[in-house]
Amino acid sequence: MGWKNDVTKIVRALVNDLDQTTYSDSRIEEMAIVAAYQVNSNISFSYTYTVSLSTEAISPDPSDNADNDFITLTALKAACNILRSEAKTKAASAISMTDGASTVSMKGVYDALKSEADDLCEKFEQAKKQFIMSGGVGGLAILSPYSPGSDDAHGRSDRDGASFFE
Repeated sequence: MGWKNDVTKIVRALVNDLDQTTYSDSRIEEMAIVAAYQVNSNISFSYTYTVSLSTEAISPDPSDNADNDFITLTALKAACNILRSEAKTKAASAISMTDGASTVSMKGVYDALKSEADDLCEKFEQAKKQFIMSGGVGGLAILSPYSPGSDDAHGRSDRDGASFFE
């Protein structure tokens, strides 16, 4: 399936596992289908997707539809879920030992991972809000009559030879 390849590559980049030493493809695909289920149940897309957790399938395939918004939001959510899970695991081993003048602490590993997870989850929330606010078209901005670019949105442009100052 195309979506599995696309999402797996994006998630690997987001969680810094490009050398494929930390997570197997099947683990990332499992997290991706859970993320797709979460994304699909919270956001309306131009296509109506059916996400099956038991068969790990999405119908229709978002890669076939070139639905980059669904793929990107799913990958961000999957990476967020993976890093939160990792942070939770590291929290259990975030011990600190002191022996005289020597101190060994594993709390820094947890703190760094939690910070990275929080940052990625915030990026997902921002992308989700942007998608929803744009009416389902990613990358659009809300323009007022006085903002840059609003002249093009209202059909007034100096590209057709007319000047704004005439």
